Amino acid sequence: MRTRCLGIFAMVCLISPVYSAAWTSAKGHGQILFNTSYFETTRSFDTGGRQQPFGYGGKFQKVEFNPYVEVGVTNRTSLLLNAFIPALRFQNQYGGFESSGTGDVEVGIRQRLTPVRMRTALSFQTMFLFPTYSQDRNPAPGNHVWDVEPRVQVGRSHSLEKRTVFWDVEAAWRYRSGAPADQMRFDATLGGDVAPRLMLMAQAFGIKGLRNGTPLQFINNPNLQSDFDLYKAQISTVIRLTSRLRLQTGYFRAVKGRNTGAGQGVVISLWAAF
Repeated sequence: MRTRCLGIFAMVCLISPVYSAAWTSAKGHGQILFNTSYFETTRSFDTGGRQQPFGYGGKFQKVEFNPYVEVGVTNRTSLLLNAFIPALRFQNQYGGFESSGTGDVEVGIRQRLTPVRMRTALSFQTMFLFPTYSQDRNPAPGNHVWDVEPRVQVGRSHSLEKRTVFWDVEAAWRYRSGAPADQMRFDATLGGDVAPRLMLMAQAFGIKGLRNGTPLQFINNPNLQSDFDLYKAQISTVIRLTSRLRLQTGYFRAVKGRNTGAGQGVVISLWAAF
């Protein structure tokens, strides 16, 4: 039970796909996350990493519903489903474009390499991403390509003055078909109980483009450049509503980047264990 709860605590959501920690769900159990986020920006990071405003008073907004499902098929193996349903708007003084509907979908598997009884969790995860939308949607929710991402995850829980504290670090390589450049990804999470029903989490997320892509035409979504770097920070509170329900609220911001949007946003998520 303790291991399953730590897995729930470590689930997080962001601008891009929901990232999960190194723990796996117990056999026959799992969790569903109902994530909703709002992101907006009027600026972008240029090729030198400097922030600059969009031309002609441009503004980009995204509201995204992001359900995530994890099911344990054994105590050390979990199956994963991560879907994105965004509503996008880009506007400037000459007009605007809006689109909504399903976006990319990820499916995958996480295999824990260390025994479940160990406090340190070491896992290997593989995710496959594919588009579920028309290629001519504008603004587009993605690059309309398929991705493969192997990921190494390491996490550990600690007891500190009768409170639970955990950390999780991850590294991944994402192969992207077609024009987009491949990526290296790095994530880190530190979380802990500050009260019987309240947990705080601080997180950092990094994407490093490998500069092997083909330039893309701008299609009213500043986050869809072929090759980009992006570094984000997020802080969240997680409130335990019942033994199986938790509510996360958080704020995130892009702190550094190249060839991508420089914005901020908020997130709210309901975590349900089963």
